[in-house]
Amino acid sequence: MVSTSWLSRFCFCVLAAGLVATIAATPLDAADDSESEVSVLWNRGATSTGKYVGSKCRASTECFSGNCADGVCARQVKGGACFKNANCQSYNCYGTTASNKKCSAPSKIYGTCDAKNPCKKGLTCTDAGICKYGVGTRCSNNKQCSMDNCQNGVCQSQPPRAPTRPNQICSSDAECASGHCVDSSTYDCEDTSGNPISCPSTGYYYYEPAFVCTRFPVGHTCSNQGECENSVCKSGKCVALKNGDACTLSSQCPSSSLCENGKCAVVAQGSLYPNEICSTNAQCLSNSCKGDVAYKDLQGVNNGIDGDGSYGGYGGYGPGRKRDILDTRATTLKCDYLQDGEKGCRTLFDCALQLCLDGVCKFGQVGDSCTINYQCNSKVCSTAGKCIDPPAGANLSAGVVCYSGDQCVSGTCTPAPIKTVYRPSLQDPNVLAGEKDFTCEASDLNEPCNTSADCAEGQCLQGVCANPPPATTSTTATPAPSASTTTVTVTVTSTATVTVTATATATGASTTTKAKSGTSSTTKAAAAKVTTAARTSISVSTKSAARVGGMATVYKTITVIATATATVAR
Repeated sequence: MVSTSWLSRFCFCVLAAGLVATIAATPLDAADDSESEVSVLWNRGATSTGKYVGSKCRASTECFSGNCADGVCARQVKGGACFKNANCQSYNCYGTTASNKKCSAPSKIYGTCDAKNPCKKGLTCTDAGICKYGVGTRCSNNKQCSMDNCQNGVCQSQPPRAPTRPNQICSSDAECASGHCVDSSTYDCEDTSGNPISCPSTGYYYYEPAFVCTRFPVGHTCSNQGECENSVCKSGKCVALKNGDACTLSSQCPSSSLCENGKCAVVAQGSLYPNEICSTNAQCLSNSCKGDVAYKDLQGVNNGIDGDGSYGGYGGYGPGRKRDILDTRATTLKCDYLQDGEKGCRTLFDCALQLCLDGVCKFGQVGDSCTINYQCNSKVCSTAGKCIDPPAGANLSAGVVCYSGDQCVSGTCTPAPIKTVYRPSLQDPNVLAGEKDFTCEASDLNEPCNTSADCAEGQCLQGVCANPPPATTSTTATPAPSASTTTVTVTVTSTATVTVTATATATGASTTTKAKSGTSSTTKAAAAKVTTAARTSISVSTKSAARVGGMATVYKTITVIATATATVAR
């Protein structure tokens, strides 16, 4: 028989060892460790099977961070792959491109430090082994300072005095009346009535996280509903509700219940439609209750989904915004959309990407009405609002809806839905609805085209975008017969009118022209037949005259660049 005292000591040792391992594996305290939340993804390619910072592990391959330290998933050590600073123990994720970023030294603010791993210049290593600003250093929030106290933009030598109430900005656990200060990006604040609101901002820099005090647990004293977590404030205390109790929000009810008609009640399985508030997956027709249901606009188009059906791109999650892949903000839980082939939809607003056809979420076939490419099985929704087969051959002009570059005469379909395309609304076919979608890009110079409208610059000449040739004007002036005849040809790169006159002396005169090679020839006009050609670039200003080859005088009303050829014959 095992002695009770021995068993107690054994259990205590196991518990203590587990606690030590957890502390050793966690680079920051609970207030800083924003990546310990179960919704944090390690990087863009993470899957739902990995474990998060703070979770127990046996091998590094089990962790999103790729770092299993003392049986707990921890932030990456120096040299480990990272996506942002918070992925690293040093809070210093450096790389010239996203693919080659590594956890580096020295540690930046909030990074771990010791004698062998110093902080970046300007920071101090606190007793807790965390890099922060020292006393007298400029700051923008309490969390940055070694004493957790930033006043008037300067780190103070003493910690804050008064405890902070729930939903307010904080700098450390000790500052909060609830005992917990958390990253606001992983928390939803509430007003005094318990309704979700945006958490306060830190103020100075957009990239600096805000930290807020959490709400009180059941049994804690309270002054208003917004101070209680999953409970109500009754007679100055946070009290848990039971089914049948009066309520105003579903968050006040037991986890398997919702607040319906003012009372907490159990919800029948599979009875809730997409976007209805839920507390468990089983309550939803889609069997998915989540806090980041993608946002749809008034046309039922999901602005958080690219035209190829993948999440991301424009608009997106929550109240009209796209969530960062590492954003773990808790939101009101709602039933997710039905997926392809799932039954029970009422309209396309119940479907993730598809149309609702005969009560089933499915992609449209040729001839079905649509408002955006991704609703069609062919991935092409015409401007007439109908699903069509992709046209054969690369002949679609610039600005026409497309799915891939081989459909466009330019060979390029926009990599993201950029241009607004107008089609008949599915809610009212008499109204045109505009949605950003994929369209053919314009062709560059020397690329194929159908018309000049397909060219980003230049004109479409013989099926290729090119700059137009310079316009030319030729004028031949032949003076009245005389002792000598002069023919002058002037070519100008302008469409303006050019007047040319020429004169020559027949007897005893000497004519000098500049040859193309730069030499000159002098002849007696009366003695022999002389022909000399010269090409000269000249600039002619308003009402000015220039001698061309010693023979031609050119008049022009505006400045031009001209090439002149003069021929003199006896």
